[in-house]
Amino acid sequence: MPGFEVRQSPRLDLTSHAGLALLGQCFEAALVDPLVDARIPVSQGMKTSDLVKSTTALLALGKSDFEAIEHFRSDRFFKR
Repeated sequence: MPGFEVRQSPRLDLTSHAGLALLGQCFEAALVDPLVDARIPVSQGMKTSDLVKSTTALLALGKSDFEAIEHFRSDRFFKR
């Protein structure tokens, strides 16, 4: 994922999803994929790191249960 600069803009409004890009960069910096996947094996065809990242993103958006992921299944930004 390319880096980005965080700055205030007089023209754009931030949405509740705006912090997800920053969260994604934190996941990459912390090497979540190799760290988690090496310790906990893949279960039912889904990488454990994907579950960890999606659950953390849901919590960052204020969603407290994993059932809320259904709303984001077709959201390209959330998947990235």
